[in-house]
Amino acid sequence: MNVRSVIITGANRGIGLEFVKQFVALPKPPSHLISTCRSPEQATELQSIAKSNSNVHVLQLDILSDDSINAFTDKVKNILEGQGLNLLLNNAGVHLERFGDFDKVSRNGLEQSFSAHITGPVKICQDLLPSLKAAAAASPQPGMSVSKAAIIHFSSIMASIASVGPGGPPSSYSYQVTKSAVNMLTKLMSVDLESSGILVACIHPGWVKTDMGGPNGQLTTDQSVKSLFELFSSFNKSSAGKLFSYNGEIIPW
Repeated sequence: MNVRSVIITGANRGIGLEFVKQFVALPKPPSHLISTCRSPEQATELQSIAKSNSNVHVLQLDILSDDSINAFTDKVKNILEGQGLNLLLNNAGVHLERFGDFDKVSRNGLEQSFSAHITGPVKICQDLLPSLKAAAAASPQPGMSVSKAAIIHFSSIMASIASVGPGGPPSSYSYQVTKSAVNMLTKLMSVDLESSGILVACIHPGWVKTDMGGPNGQLTTDQSVKSLFELFSSFNKSSAGKLFSYNGEIIPW
């Protein structure tokens, strides 16, 4: 990958923070690496990276709030100065209700999850679409790629309807239902934005040892993100609209 500008939502910990670390360690890091979190003053490790790397910007973003999204996208446009956005990683998410039976599902859990995984990211993508289109139009690269202009939604193997069945892991309704909606959002956007040269795909980062994934995860954040870097580098037009595992396998819907 060779990207001039990147946005990573939910970058104060876990996979998002690891993306920041690995981007700044590239031989040619992005000129603008915009990282977000709900409480920048509490994101000590992220702030420390920003102090040592002038290309790293830490911006406040609460994906549940339209006012926060509006303020965030205004700041992004000032940072980019009209030069376009190459890569948007919609990583921020929630897992409010853990595993449980159907009778434990709450309206609030479903609505909060839908806001975090769908309505918030949709607004962010809409607000940043002119910047993504500008990057695609200005790029001399043929075809479609992450280095040109791309939106990557973070989904999960748990969102695969085909993987659900007897004997599987316990259900997590609000998380799985709304992440399945992310898959449909990805497919629809990939079709609509193809003519603008913007690649849209979604990924399953693996079962990672994070606050959300828990201590029994199969991958460290370092392993997951290294694999995702390799995967992103291979993305082209044929990758659009698909759900990929971190290891490159296509996960059935």
